[in-house]
Amino acid sequence: MSGLKEYLIPIKGWVKERYNWSFEPGRDFFANFENSPVEDAKVVVKVELEKKPSLMVFYFDIEGRIGSQCDRCLADIMLPVKADYRLVVKMAHSLEEGEKDGDDEILFISAEDSHFDLSPHVYELVCLSLPIKKIYDCEEEEVPPCNLKVLDKLRGEDSDEQPPEEGGIWDQIKKDLKN
Repeated sequence: MSGLKEYLIPIKGWVKERYNWSFEPGRDFFANFENSPVEDAKVVVKVELEKKPSLMVFYFDIEGRIGSQCDRCLADIMLPVKADYRLVVKMAHSLEEGEKDGDDEILFISAEDSHFDLSPHVYELVCLSLPIKKIYDCEEEEVPPCNLKVLDKLRGEDSDEQPPEEGGIWDQIKKDLKN
Protein backbone atom coordinates (compact mmCIF):
# COMPACT_ATOMS: atom_id res chain seq x y z
CA MET A 1 0.00 0.00 0.00
CA SER A 2 2.07 2.83 -1.29
CA GLY A 3 1.33 6.41 -0.36
CA LEU A 4 -0.08 5.54 3.05
CA LYS A 5 3.01 6.34 5.13
CA GLU A 6 1.53 9.64 6.31
CA TYR A 7 -1.23 7.66 8.05
CA LEU A 8 1.29 5.71 10.13
CA ILE A 9 1.65 7.60 13.40
CA PRO A 10 4.20 6.93 16.16
CA ILE A 11 2.71 6.01 19.53
CA LYS A 12 5.84 5.80 21.66
CA GLY A 13 7.39 8.71 23.52
CA TRP A 14 4.40 11.03 23.54
CA VAL A 15 4.40 13.57 26.34
CA LYS A 16 1.28 15.63 25.61
CA GLU A 17 -2.25 14.39 26.19
CA ARG A 18 -3.73 15.72 22.94
CA TYR A 19 -2.52 15.50 19.33
CA ASN A 20 -4.10 16.59 16.05
CA TRP A 21 -3.70 15.53 12.43
CA SER A 22 -5.43 16.47 9.22
CA PHE A 23 -5.60 14.22 6.16
CA GLU A 24 -7.01 14.72 2.68
CA PRO A 25 -7.53 11.25 1.22
CA GLY A 26 -8.13 11.37 -2.52
CA ARG A 27 -8.10 9.12 -5.57
CA ASP A 28 -4.59 7.77 -4.79
CA PHE A 29 -5.59 6.86 -1.24
CA PHE A 30 -8.72 4.92 -2.24
CA ALA A 31 -6.86 3.11 -5.05
CA ASN A 32 -4.97 1.23 -2.30
CA PHE A 33 -8.14 -0.57 -1.19
CA GLU A 34 -9.55 -3.36 -3.32
CA ASN A 35 -13.20 -3.05 -4.43
CA SER A 36 -13.56 0.34 -2.77
CA PRO A 37 -17.03 1.92 -3.00
CA VAL A 38 -15.21 5.26 -3.09
CA GLU A 39 -13.00 6.04 -6.07
CA ASP A 40 -12.65 9.78 -5.75
CA ALA A 41 -13.12 12.13 -2.83
CA LYS A 42 -12.34 15.64 -1.79
CA VAL A 43 -12.64 15.22 1.95
CA VAL A 44 -10.78 16.52 4.93
CA VAL A 45 -10.39 14.09 7.82
CA LYS A 46 -9.41 15.81 11.05
CA VAL A 47 -8.17 13.46 13.74
CA GLU A 48 -7.77 14.38 17.38
CA LEU A 49 -6.09 11.98 19.77
CA GLU A 50 -6.68 11.97 23.49
CA LYS A 51 -3.78 10.01 24.97
CA LYS A 52 -4.00 8.24 28.32
CA PRO A 53 -1.49 5.81 29.88
CA SER A 54 -2.85 2.61 28.29
CA LEU A 55 -5.67 4.01 26.18
CA MET A 56 -5.98 6.20 23.08
CA VAL A 57 -9.24 7.79 21.98
CA PHE A 58 -9.32 9.04 18.40
CA TYR A 59 -11.98 11.52 17.32
CA PHE A 60 -12.54 11.71 13.55
CA ASP A 61 -14.29 14.64 11.87
CA ILE A 62 -14.99 14.00 8.18
CA GLU A 63 -16.26 16.70 5.86
CA GLY A 64 -16.20 17.14 2.09
CA ARG A 65 -17.50 15.51 -1.06
CA ILE A 66 -17.31 11.93 -2.30
CA GLY A 67 -17.61 10.96 -5.95
CA SER A 68 -20.66 8.82 -6.60
CA GLN A 69 -23.46 8.20 -9.03
CA CYS A 70 -26.82 9.85 -8.33
CA ASP A 71 -29.49 7.29 -7.45
CA ARG A 72 -32.18 9.40 -9.18
CA CYS A 73 -30.65 10.37 -12.52
CA LEU A 74 -27.43 8.26 -12.68
CA ALA A 75 -25.24 11.33 -13.29
CA ASP A 76 -21.79 11.47 -11.71
CA ILE A 77 -21.98 13.72 -8.65
CA MET A 78 -19.78 14.82 -5.77
CA LEU A 79 -21.96 13.90 -2.82
CA PRO A 80 -21.58 16.14 0.26
CA VAL A 81 -20.74 14.25 3.47
CA LYS A 82 -20.20 15.26 7.07
CA ALA A 83 -19.69 12.81 9.95
CA ASP A 84 -18.05 12.39 13.33
CA TYR A 85 -16.70 9.12 14.71
CA ARG A 86 -14.79 7.87 17.73
CA LEU A 87 -12.28 5.02 17.91
CA VAL A 88 -11.03 3.67 21.24
CA VAL A 89 -7.68 1.86 21.13
CA LYS A 90 -6.39 0.05 24.18
CA MET A 91 -2.85 -1.18 24.56
CA ALA A 92 -2.70 -4.70 25.96
CA HIS A 93 0.40 -6.56 27.11
CA SER A 94 -0.86 -9.57 25.21
CA LEU A 95 -3.54 -9.77 22.56
CA GLU A 96 -5.13 -12.63 24.53
CA GLU A 97 -5.82 -10.08 27.27
CA GLY A 98 -7.84 -8.07 24.75
CA GLU A 99 -9.69 -11.16 23.55
CA LYS A 100 -10.71 -12.00 27.12
CA ASP A 101 -12.12 -8.52 27.58
CA GLY A 102 -14.51 -9.18 24.67
CA ASP A 103 -15.48 -5.55 24.05
CA ASP A 104 -16.31 -5.09 20.36
CA GLU A 105 -16.14 -1.30 20.59
CA ILE A 106 -12.50 -1.23 21.67
CA LEU A 107 -9.62 -2.03 19.35
CA PHE A 108 -6.78 -3.80 21.14
CA ILE A 109 -3.18 -3.44 20.03
CA SER A 110 0.03 -4.74 21.51
CA ALA A 111 1.74 -2.47 24.06
CA GLU A 112 4.95 -3.27 22.15
CA ASP A 113 3.73 -1.57 18.94
CA SER A 114 5.64 1.60 18.11
CA HIS A 115 3.29 2.87 15.38
CA PHE A 116 -0.44 2.87 14.72
CA ASP A 117 -1.79 2.78 11.16
CA LEU A 118 -4.76 5.12 10.75
CA SER A 119 -5.26 4.37 7.02
CA PRO A 120 -7.71 1.44 7.36
CA HIS A 121 -9.74 3.41 9.88
CA VAL A 122 -9.82 6.56 7.76
CA TYR A 123 -10.87 4.43 4.77
CA GLU A 124 -13.59 2.62 6.70
CA LEU A 125 -15.00 5.80 8.25
CA VAL A 126 -15.09 7.69 4.94
CA CYS A 127 -16.95 4.72 3.41
CA LEU A 128 -19.35 4.72 6.36
CA SER A 129 -20.00 8.41 5.72
CA LEU A 130 -21.65 7.58 2.39
CA PRO A 131 -25.43 7.78 2.78
CA ILE A 132 -27.55 4.81 1.76
CA LYS A 133 -29.44 6.99 -0.73
CA LYS A 134 -26.94 8.77 -2.91
CA ILE A 135 -28.95 11.90 -3.64
CA TYR A 136 -28.92 15.50 -2.50
CA ASP A 137 -30.63 18.76 -3.43
CA CYS A 138 -28.35 19.58 -6.34
CA GLU A 139 -30.83 21.91 -8.04
CA GLU A 140 -29.79 24.74 -5.72
CA GLU A 141 -26.21 24.66 -7.03
CA GLU A 142 -25.13 27.17 -9.67
CA VAL A 143 -24.38 24.36 -12.14
CA PRO A 144 -26.38 21.30 -11.05
CA PRO A 145 -24.52 18.05 -11.83
CA CYS A 146 -27.72 16.01 -12.11
CA ASN A 147 -29.42 15.24 -15.40
CA LEU A 148 -32.34 17.70 -15.25
CA LYS A 149 -34.19 15.99 -18.13
CA VAL A 150 -34.31 12.75 -16.15
CA LEU A 151 -35.42 14.57 -12.99
CA ASP A 152 -38.21 16.34 -14.94
CA LYS A 153 -39.30 12.98 -16.34
CA LEU A 154 -39.40 11.49 -12.85
CA ARG A 155 -41.58 14.38 -11.66
CA GLY A 156 -43.86 13.95 -14.69
CA GLU A 157 -43.00 17.41 -16.02
CA ASP A 158 -41.74 16.27 -19.41
CA SER A 159 -43.24 18.71 -21.93
CA ASP A 160 -42.09 16.68 -24.97
CA GLU A 161 -44.41 13.80 -24.13
CA GLN A 162 -47.43 13.51 -26.43
CA PRO A 163 -50.85 12.81 -24.93
CA PRO A 164 -52.25 9.38 -25.84
CA GLU A 165 -54.25 9.33 -29.07
CA GLU A 166 -58.00 8.90 -28.95
CA GLY A 167 -59.03 5.68 -30.56
CA GLY A 168 -55.49 4.36 -30.46
CA ILE A 169 -54.38 0.76 -30.14
CA TRP A 170 -55.14 0.60 -26.40
CA ASP A 171 -58.72 1.70 -26.87
CA GLN A 172 -59.14 -1.00 -29.54
CA ILE A 173 -57.69 -3.65 -27.17
CA LYS A 174 -60.04 -2.55 -24.36
CA LYS A 175 -62.99 -2.71 -26.76
CA ASP A 176 -61.99 -6.21 -27.93
CA LEU A 177 -61.62 -7.41 -24.31
CA LYS A 178 -65.14 -6.27 -23.44
CA ASN A 179 -66.61 -8.25 -26.33
